[in-house]
Amino acid sequence: MSRAGPSPGVQMLIGVLTANVAMALAWVGYRMVETREDVARNTAGQWLPPGNFASSMLPLSAGLGRERKQVMVRRVSPVVLSEHERILGMFQLPGYTLGEQGGKTLLDELTEVLKAVDHRMRTVLMEQWVPPVTRLPAAQKEAVLSVVLGRDGRVERRYFVRPSGSDALDSSIVAAASRVGQVLPLPQAYGNAEYELNVTFRLE
Repeated sequence: MSRAGPSPGVQMLIGVLTANVAMALAWVGYRMVETREDVARNTAGQWLPPGNFASSMLPLSAGLGRERKQVMVRRVSPVVLSEHERILGMFQLPGYTLGEQGGKTLLDELTEVLKAVDHRMRTVLMEQWVPPVTRLPAAQKEAVLSVVLGRDGRVERRYFVRPSGSDALDSSIVAAASRVGQVLPLPQAYGNAEYELNVTFRLE
């Protein structure tokens, strides 16, 4: 004796439930595709936050690494005492010694003070200089720039004593130097109106 199948009412209920489940799955799938398209539209043309970059997506320059940069400062102007300091030394006022030995002492002290100006110039240019990423030929890795300071420490003028021959390197040096407006005031004991330094920029 065979068992009777589901009644027509039950079959209709099962059919309705199956259709509803199929429609629900189709809706979920549609929303997932739409969401992915929205994300793609919203992020197009934008930089992702640094933390979202995979290692394989880093810029090419990050993998190459920069050559080591060097900035060296050499004093061009002579270290001379001002007329006021020279006269004070001649009159043997307190703290000064008459004669050549006294002059040497004053010059030594002035030289030490000017070293602070030299050091500040080197530090600022080292911070501001961003060399090109492209590796350069050995003959184009060095340039010498003259920087002339006024008594208030402001940069009066700057010019290449010896350019590198590389437009990229020379442009990076000009950009760094143009961002330096003032270094340190010159000491009162310094006898010249200007103070000139030669700055060597070198890549290794």
